[in-house]
Amino acid sequence: MYPNKILEIPEDASQEEVRSAYIRKLREYPPEKLPLKFNQLQEAYDLVKDEVSRARLTIFGIPQKKSEISLPELLGDEKRMRNRIGINKWLDLKKR
Repeated sequence: MYPNKILEIPEDASQEEVRSAYIRKLREYPPEKLPLKFNQLQEAYDLVKDEVSRARLTIFGIPQKKSEISLPELLGDEKRMRNRIGINKWLDLKKR
């Protein structure tokens, strides 16, 4: 999910607004009671907490965790097909 939606702030929010929204959300979702929500808030805040982080977000988009990226997504089309149908079937198709 996009960090601005999690923190409920506009795209052009100042650093002061970002920090106050983060603190307000922490009061709403304390880490002792809701650790998963706290982790989500922390990740969102890390993405927009300063100008460098915001620039990275603008240029590269939201980073994905390694576990969210599948192997075929990392490979090219030919390798993706080979992994999807199996190497032997792929070699047979390649011979034709």
